[in-house]
Amino acid sequence: MGPAFGLPPSLNLLHNFLVAEYENALVLGGGAAKGFAHIGVVKALEEAGFRPDLVVGCSMGALVGAFYSDGVKSHIMRGIARMVSGTKKKASDFIPAKLSSSALFDASKIEEFLVDFFGERRIEELPLRFACVAVDIAEGEELVFDAGLIAPAVRASISIPGVFPPLRRGKMILVDGGLLDPVPVRVARDMGAKRVLAVNVIPRRKHNLKRLTLKRPLEVERKTKLLAEIIQEIERLREFNIFRLTEKAVLTMESAIVEWSLTGPGAPELVLDLPIEVGYMEFHRADEAAESGYRIAKTVISSEAWRDFVK
Repeated sequence: MGPAFGLPPSLNLLHNFLVAEYENALVLGGGAAKGFAHIGVVKALEEAGFRPDLVVGCSMGALVGAFYSDGVKSHIMRGIARMVSGTKKKASDFIPAKLSSSALFDASKIEEFLVDFFGERRIEELPLRFACVAVDIAEGEELVFDAGLIAPAVRASISIPGVFPPLRRGKMILVDGGLLDPVPVRVARDMGAKRVLAVNVIPRRKHNLKRLTLKRPLEVERKTKLLAEIIQEIERLREFNIFRLTEKAVLTMESAIVEWSLTGPGAPELVLDLPIEVGYMEFHRADEAAESGYRIAKTVISSEAWRDFVK
């Protein structure tokens, strides 16, 4: 587990060896704007009377998980989401595009928001046990923040590489935990969770190998293409601008990791997959994502799989 912000090294080392047992853990995965769906899942769980003993989050799941662990109700979370990103203008004001050497967007308002809300409070002080994950790309290590200051821990977990600037702490360069662990089920197990409900918004794909021989296109072939085909190809290339490429690259990487995490050793007892149509970077569609998450979660909660999980 990684170092806890604001916790002395000696206490941090001791803390990492203290593992409790938790009957039920809720694991909320990453997925950028898709992760607003977690708010809807929380609402469905509230209505079902289900409250976990442990919450582990990654990226947007870390943000929603921190609020949830602090006792913030789903309708309040949804109201906050509407306030900061309910429209394209609100979203662009809150997360303005600002091309730098390390990112496409400015995260200063996100940092201010986290500090304003959580202040100097610590993870240990939350009413519900909480942890979130990040990656130190300087060392290539996954870090688990289960103690220390809440605001910087969440800020580190949501730092999508290339999208938001990394969080620098000493020699550490901290980025989104989804780089190595988009749905941190293993972390919940390591912390002592007996049963895990994992919520995933990233499309799952198995890693397949495909052989391809590249050929140089002939000039005559380009000239004889129909005009409609040329236009179609231009439009396709336009679609893959720097924002779209970043989204595709991150999702492609995370989808393969998620598939292993949710089916490999220590797999969760119940997985709630959310096929959210909201785009990875469409933060202005937060309300739509939350509603989709709620609708899908309600369906699962009425299923036999849910009854087996909670019995």
